[in-house]
Amino acid sequence: MPELPDLLAGMNHPQRQAVQHPGGPLLILAGAGSGKTRVLTHRIGWLLATRRAKPYQILAITFTNKAAEEMRERVAALTDQSGRGLWVMTFHAACARILRRDGHALGYSTNFTIYDTGDTRRIIKRLVGKAEDNGSEQPEGGVRGVHSVISAAKNQLLTPDLWLEAKLAEDLDERHGTQIRATYEVWRGYEAELRSANALDFDDLLLATHRLLAEHHDVREHYRQRFAHILVDEYQDTNQAQYQLLKLLVGHDRNLTAVGDADQSVYAFRMADIRNILNFESDFPDATVIKLEQNYRSTQTILNAANAVIANNTQRKEKTLWTERDGGEPIHVHELSSSTSEAPLAVEIIRAHQAAGGALRDVAILYRTNGQSQPFEEALAADGIPYQIAGGLRFYDRSEVKDAIAYLRLLSNPSDDEALSRIINVPRRGLGDAALNSIRVMAAESGSPLLEAARVVAGTLGSTRGTNLLEFVELVTDLLAYTQEHPGVAQLLQRLYDRTGLVPSETSEAERAQAKRENLLQLLTVAASYDARHPDGGTLSSFLETVTLAGDTDSLEAERDQVTLMTLHASKGLEYPVVILVGMEDGLFPHDRAMREGPAAIEEERRLCYVGITRAERILHITHCRQRMLYGKLSSAEPSRFLLEIPQTVREQHTHAVRDEHLAQGFTPDSLPAVLEPPAAPRPLPQPAQTPPVPQPPAVIAAVPAVPAAEDGYRPTAGDRVTHPTLGVGAVKQADGLQATVVFDAEPGKPYEMHARLARLQLVA
Repeated sequence: MPELPDLLAGMNHPQRQAVQHPGGPLLILAGAGSGKTRVLTHRIGWLLATRRAKPYQILAITFTNKAAEEMRERVAALTDQSGRGLWVMTFHAACARILRRDGHALGYSTNFTIYDTGDTRRIIKRLVGKAEDNGSEQPEGGVRGVHSVISAAKNQLLTPDLWLEAKLAEDLDERHGTQIRATYEVWRGYEAELRSANALDFDDLLLATHRLLAEHHDVREHYRQRFAHILVDEYQDTNQAQYQLLKLLVGHDRNLTAVGDADQSVYAFRMADIRNILNFESDFPDATVIKLEQNYRSTQTILNAANAVIANNTQRKEKTLWTERDGGEPIHVHELSSSTSEAPLAVEIIRAHQAAGGALRDVAILYRTNGQSQPFEEALAADGIPYQIAGGLRFYDRSEVKDAIAYLRLLSNPSDDEALSRIINVPRRGLGDAALNSIRVMAAESGSPLLEAARVVAGTLGSTRGTNLLEFVELVTDLLAYTQEHPGVAQLLQRLYDRTGLVPSETSEAERAQAKRENLLQLLTVAASYDARHPDGGTLSSFLETVTLAGDTDSLEAERDQVTLMTLHASKGLEYPVVILVGMEDGLFPHDRAMREGPAAIEEERRLCYVGITRAERILHITHCRQRMLYGKLSSAEPSRFLLEIPQTVREQHTHAVRDEHLAQGFTPDSLPAVLEPPAAPRPLPQPAQTPPVPQPPAVIAAVPAVPAAEDGYRPTAGDRVTHPTLGVGAVKQADGLQATVVFDAEPGKPYEMHARLARLQLVA
């Protein structure tokens, strides 16, 4: 165990205060790059070193498995202990562990399965289809809509009955009321299937644990006494269910350390509630609040930009990031005439970084929506630049990997009907939908799992299919027996591969077959690694829990030299020497949905911009275009309001309009400086007012497609002369919805045609 001075070495004063907080509620407002992970791990080390807690008395909650693993490793290195007994994990993993131990009080056995999004949607799809076959009213929004409703309700701790009661209390028309009831019936059917399969979905982990602690006093007191100290990272991202869970878990001493940053609360679409961190001092009036404002990641130039942007928000706790690293390159703002030039520009920036001795892994391209990645993928591939995409198809989402995991799920929980449905014909056994439907009917009649019903049905099918089905049942039965005798996951997986032939032959020349082989062997490596970390015997259900709860960024490879592409949401918690933030235009970022929803949504988009800016360590490039192809139409685009909030003193503008054709064709890195140098007289971006006003969205709301035009707004007709604030004067050619096609005046005899938003047009008197 290190000496106490060592635990505090190299820390600034607020960090030391946070580490040495004696007890009671503590809120650490940790700005981006302020060393919050170090503070958290050192606080755990300090609690152990001062004997204020033993390892098993500490619960540390993170929001990704990757963060949890990093924290465990840091604590182990810091304390010279293995960290055995210390709970460092995500909310969902902690809930799963609690339910494995005490879920029997709610009727769950210890080997319950955790259904992922794919499992959930397949069940809902089947139930919606059954309702359609019966001529029943269809739920609104289809399968995804129903899943979204269920997930959102569970994260607000609502059961089907409570949700229905709340919805019917609203002023609904008859059709909407019928659709609400249809959703309710599908949800009830979904819950029945979960219960029958001894399964829970992601959201159930929170809901069921809350119910367990709320209804069973003895269980609640056990965990309150066990966890003398609870530490929660990314507190601003907690939702209502997680917040209520913490209230149940925090003991009488109220030793809760909440670490977070209201300025980085960007997951409202996942039900995160910024009020949890904003109201912390109301929940705990005697709370100690410590601000971590010194940044160890970025240059002061980047921090000045971030501070200026986020200062426009009203829902925040005041703080200002600063660093001892003075100066830094100005923020490079690139104005392009068309979005077709955006990806080629990114390639040239990357090649220039390489030419200066930089690595590809230094660079991240960040965008607001996944759909923006396509041109960058094409441009990088065409130029031979390796890249990876965060939030793309995860390793555990690959078909062959999910097949192998489904076998393991069935072996862990023979009642897992969804797993059996997936692999009954993998590899092909001639057992299609007809055979599976027969098994489902038998299971429903007998009240038994599909695996038990399959043995009965095997005798009723034709000779070949019946034999194949019986062989499948016996295969699973043999593997179940093997599971009891050989606890190692890797051994079981190897046995599964040997018995089923899931792994393609090494001699196969097909590219897809070799990819499947590599992925399945990688899963074997993962299993062997799990066994090595649990020499005293991990469990199959624990291994499955690990892979099922893996996050989108857990599989990012830091070792390979490649550019990273990701959404701004996926980038939170990461950092790169060079960041290229693309598509900074109103309607794209902030997203048009947020512009419709109003000030609170705009503030969340601004927080997302703050996250993007503070991912950059040394160099930040921002792009925006005058025209962008959206919804199949080439439309004019305005610079993002967030871009205009960055002070001119920290940004350097590069106008590429006259070079777009050259840029799109590509050029050598030697020509890049000429392109990146600002022209002699660039078109300046407006400077925001001294005291930035709170965003007023009504004028923008009318500019967004899919929203009715404002009642009082101007509605042009063909031939009207109009003026646009940046495109000038022109004649309306055609008006369609909330946009008009306008022929704008240019040089004499050279008019040009553009799409423009109605809200940006005014009639020329």
